[in-house]
Amino acid sequence: MPVQYNPNENAGNIMKITSMNLHVVRNWLLQGDFSSILEIAHRQKRILSLLTALTYDPDAQVSDRAIEATGLAAEHIARHDPEFVRNYILRLFWLANEESGGVCWRAPELIEKIIMACPQFNYFHPMLTSLVDSEVFPSSK
Repeated sequence: MPVQYNPNENAGNIMKITSMNLHVVRNWLLQGDFSSILEIAHRQKRILSLLTALTYDPDAQVSDRAIEATGLAAEHIARHDPEFVRNYILRLFWLANEESGGVCWRAPELIEKIIMACPQFNYFHPMLTSLVDSEVFPSSK
């Protein structure tokens, strides 16, 4: 029997990154069950953080589907709270920066999926291009 996510298990109905939640969402990604992820996104905006964590999964199928699901979930969340998604994009830009102390290697792909799913954030495209250009052609110091 598959493990079900119970939003009432977490204090304040806030989805936290726990091994149980990661396990449940990881299984959904393996099964290609994006509808369950979108159902959670309706109630739990922090699903985006959980999906970001799953981009580090050693299974390429899981990490690639986490990126795909991020775009879908962001589109859903942006309908009700575009400011949350905007701040999430800014956080991804920060995490892609070495100065942040934590490098999110797949941040450019996550940002791209969000921009593709949410055209209202197209104004981030020049920043994304700059980020990718700096990764491909780093300046010599």
